[in-house]
Amino acid sequence: MNKIMIWEIIQYYRTPVKYEFIKPMGYLKEGIAMIARANRCQATWQSHYANCQQSIHEAIGKAQHKVFGGLEHDSEQKPKLKKVIVLGAGSLNDIPLQALSQAFQEVLLVDLVFLPAARNKIKLYSNIQLIEHDVTESLSKVYHGKTRISEPNFWLNDSEVDLIISLNLITQLPLIPVRWLIKHQKIDDVQAQAIGHEIIQNHLNYLSQFSAVACLIADRENREMNIQTGEIEKIDPWWGVSYPPVKKSWDWNLIPKGEISQKFSQTNHVGVSYLNF
Repeated sequence: MNKIMIWEIIQYYRTPVKYEFIKPMGYLKEGIAMIARANRCQATWQSHYANCQQSIHEAIGKAQHKVFGGLEHDSEQKPKLKKVIVLGAGSLNDIPLQALSQAFQEVLLVDLVFLPAARNKIKLYSNIQLIEHDVTESLSKVYHGKTRISEPNFWLNDSEVDLIISLNLITQLPLIPVRWLIKHQKIDDVQAQAIGHEIIQNHLNYLSQFSAVACLIADRENREMNIQTGEIEKIDPWWGVSYPPVKKSWDWNLIPKGEISQKFSQTNHVGVSYLNF
């Protein structure tokens, strides 16, 4: 057993979880594997992290413009916005924590599970909270075999929210629930497609209902390359949902050559959209 395997086992047993379905459905295992890959691909992923953080800086500026208008403030005395919510916070590697802490009175970082490293990162900030929450508001039902997908509404009535960010999350939302239902409820391809489509559409609808600035950072196309043959397969990660207009974009070399094999790589084209600004 190598050091990486030992680290992953330690993380599995040291990480607290809120929901009963986290471990059986594979969310904790998936989260640990993603952090392990991030550590291995740190140099390759750095530009993606930088682009995400820069995009969040820009979203902060849009929220300030919406709330404060064109008023000029001394940079050291600029009033704070009230609340920001980041959905899909995960490892926090792609989030400018200091900028959010300085710009907002309250910062809510939301995900299903947070590993110890993420919990340690926020200890410097008194106004940042980690919130364990199912943003689909459907996973408990899916875990128990139900195929009905809910329309999320958590925080929609919170008038203090000045900015909401969905961060590298929306296209990931259907993957585990659909896989679980295929395995345990034997749903067919048509049902699987419909459920995946609904989960993504519901998330878009949810973001659009906020009166706050809503920033969506997500992959728009995935390109899998057979390095040996040069063949590229383009995959739609949106399950047929039409995504909103892209304001800026970049490529994220998610799986560089050698990560899985010397013959394979995957690059995701990531874009930034605003739903109500």
